[in-house]
Amino acid sequence: EKRAFAALGVFASRFTRDSAHEICAISLDLLDELCKKSLVRQLGRNLYSLHPLLQQYTRKKQSSIGISEGKINKKFQTYYSNRSLLWEQGMKSEQVQQALNDFADEWINLTDSWNTALAALDFKTLNMHLSPFFWFFEIKGKIYEGEALFQAALAALQIRKSDEAKSDGFYYRLLAYYGWLSFRRGQTDRAGYCLGEAIEQGLNNLSIAEQIFATNHLGSIYYETGQKTMAHE
Repeated sequence: EKRAFAALGVFASRFTRDSAHEICAISLDLLDELCKKSLVRQLGRNLYSLHPLLQQYTRKKQSSIGISEGKINKKFQTYYSNRSLLWEQGMKSEQVQQALNDFADEWINLTDSWNTALAALDFKTLNMHLSPFFWFFEIKGKIYEGEALFQAALAALQIRKSDEAKSDGFYYRLLAYYGWLSFRRGQTDRAGYCLGEAIEQGLNNLSIAEQIFATNHLGSIYYETGQKTMAHE
């Protein structure tokens, strides 16, 4: 029970029964027991949380109780990057509202996963998160939030001069999605520059669907800004 409680410190915010089981190996019965002892708060049918002070305490106790911080962090990253892709599929199906709700419920954990991956230059995880994040922002109309998150990521990569991000393809994928969100915010010059660079320098690093996305949206920008010749090209 002590080990299970300490493991829950990996969650910066709310968590579900499934995430507690997959990441921390906690059964539903054990989770219920922790709730009865007021160590865990149940927020809804499938949502739980720790008090912020308890979260800090459990995080600090992990190493002393025999929990490998590296291993549990890896489980956290794997779980949320895979869930991110699963919820993206849901956003493009008849289950769109449920997928959006699930994504929103786990938003703090998802952004924690994103920021951890960015700090470690973990491009596998970042690439898995990028498209789901974009579609969440686009469908929910959270254009400002999406533009801000992607802009911060671009700035972090530029500061660190990460050539690996370009060779891996993440940088150009990020540019394309950031460019379109910038356009949706009325930043046409910035949008044209970002989409143009993604196409001119990183087209081969984009999937077929992303190549179509980038070229079509750059054409839309040219058309909207009166550059109809460029749009047709």
